Amino acid sequence: MAIDDPPVRTGSARWRCLNIGCGNDYIASTPQREWVNADIARTVKADAYFDAFPPPYPLQDSDFDLIKAYDFM
Repeated sequence: MAIDDPPVRTGSARWRCLNIGCGNDYIASTPQREWVNADIARTVKADAYFDAFPPPYPLQDSDFDLIKAYDFM
């Protein structure tokens, strides 16, 4: 299973996923997964722009079911 392809929940529940430090790897939402793409650089396509260092983040602990942070740190 690829990092970009988490398992699908059973039933009608939709995964809410965060792609932090997305860079040029913008992931489009699907009926099974809602992706929020975030980056600090306003030169890339993202849904949210913020500096992840240092915390706190402009997100709640329970906002996401999955977080992708590939090449983030």
